[in-house]
Amino acid sequence: MSEDTSGLELPAPWIDGSDRDWALSVRTLLDEVISQLDEAALVLALYEAAAAEDVGPVQGEHDAGPFSSARRLRFLYAKSFVYSLDVAGQLVRVLAGLTSLPEEARSCCARFQSAYGALRDLRNTLQHVDDRLRGLGPHGRPLPSPLIVLNGFRDGAFGATNADGALVEIEVLRSTLKAACTIVEDLVWSFDWIGPGNLPVTRKGCYGG
Repeated sequence: MSEDTSGLELPAPWIDGSDRDWALSVRTLLDEVISQLDEAALVLALYEAAAAEDVGPVQGEHDAGPFSSARRLRFLYAKSFVYSLDVAGQLVRVLAGLTSLPEEARSCCARFQSAYGALRDLRNTLQHVDDRLRGLGPHGRPLPSPLIVLNGFRDGAFGATNADGALVEIEVLRSTLKAACTIVEDLVWSFDWIGPGNLPVTRKGCYGG
């Protein structure tokens, strides 16, 4: 994995399967999952650069302390990181709902959802700041906790209060992205791939096995 890409790519043009429409659907979903991880890698590199600059108060009329440009950029990039991983998770959920998936693929989908499923709650809070600021959850119900966190950083983790009043966090770290990429790589290789000449492609990327 490089600094600004996931390092993932589809190993061949086609998934082997008798149902070509099904194979195309799976390939399209996997391709977009990788695209979202590429976006996450890009914003993570930008986040790291902003975090390196966010080391203390910055002098200026409207640019000091927690409202510095570097701090705002950290928030922006952390949110983008959350959104990209969450969209990847949504695509994985769609993939998990398809019929005729190999058992290994279902296992990989379950691993991804177990690791990153809570991002849905975090993303939901980021999209409903108006409710959280008033201490409200879904349908205008009061949150059970009086402590409301929005755009919070703690020990490298970015988090916010979810609709149930609990704090949901994700570590905005390269290890977080690497773990997601590992699962998706396993997911990609849970399918049989074929290249030019209908030759099978092994995990080492060699045509013909």
